[in-house]
Amino acid sequence: MTHKNQTYDTPWKEIIEFFFPQFMAFFVPGSEEDIDWGKDIKFLDKEFQKLTKESVLGQRHTDKLVEITLKCRNHAQE
Repeated sequence: MTHKNQTYDTPWKEIIEFFFPQFMAFFVPGSEEDIDWGKDIKFLDKEFQKLTKESVLGQRHTDKLVEITLKCRNHAQE
């Protein structure tokens, strides 16, 4: 990815973080009902970069990596 592409990519990734509930509702309809929004949402992009071999070569950009908590559902009652 060129520097120019990285520059354009960053604002979109920031928007995804800021509007994550709306992002999920739009792009994965119904998923917002399964997510426990009372729990912290963790964006793990930096942690993901540390796991890749290329990360030792300098700054790298990755897609969003998000840790969420799902609601517990009792499937026996459904």
